[in-house]
Amino acid sequence: MGLNENTAKLDQQLDNICKKLERVAIDTGNLPNGRLMFKSRNEEQEYLQYIEQFSWNDLKFSSKKSLAELVAVITKEMRAKDDQVKKQ
Repeated sequence: MGLNENTAKLDQQLDNICKKLERVAIDTGNLPNGRLMFKSRNEEQEYLQYIEQFSWNDLKFSSKKSLAELVAVITKEMRAKDDQVKKQ
């Protein structure tokens, strides 16, 4: 039950951070061709295209890990991205 509450909380936090990133991109005019872009380490693509072609990164988020471990990894990355946006 506790893990379910943690994942629901994480989902809400991720949603809030995604909305914050979108607002920052729009407010700063950082929209190439007027579109939101997803940047990974070696490529850039539109969000819609990224969502349509999404595949789980099993190297980074191994499905062999417990859900609690995955939540911890995702939470760590989420906080790092949020801190990065705050610094910029």
